Amino acid sequence: HNHNQTHNHPCHDDYRDKNIPLPPPLPEPTYSVHRRILPQPLIQLSSPHGKILFKESLLSSNAEAFFPLSEQFLNQSDPAYCGITSLIMVLNAFGIDPNVRWKGGWRWYGSEDMVLETCCIDPERVKRAGILMEEYRSLGRCQGLQVDLKR
Repeated sequence: HNHNQTHNHPCHDDYRDKNIPLPPPLPEPTYSVHRRILPQPLIQLSSPHGKILFKESLLSSNAEAFFPLSEQFLNQSDPAYCGITSLIMVLNAFGIDPNVRWKGGWRWYGSEDMVLETCCIDPERVKRAGILMEEYRSLGRCQGLQVDLKR
């Protein structure tokens, strides 16, 4: 598809549109990480306190979105793809039809590439800089969601 075509399209790449240069590629790390301990004040869901909070949320009917989202859990394929992977989980939880085949006869959002290939955001730029909230909104709109941005 044509990355320069932005007219009448809800999706845009702020870096390209504002002529912001790409940051350099990330250097190869000199270390590796297996797991990270959550910093304070974050609470791990599987911790005793996390389980209490989740139970309270369930009992107060404030956790209804958890179930359709958890059924669509997907690991991000790149550290910078957290926003795009979260969007894929939302698209699948809402049952949005991507109108393209994922595998076999299945039409499903199965990878970040399915969003990046149909919208006008450069995947290499996302790997280097991530996406902005406004871009997240436009990616959702590009896939048929109604997105109202709240900060």
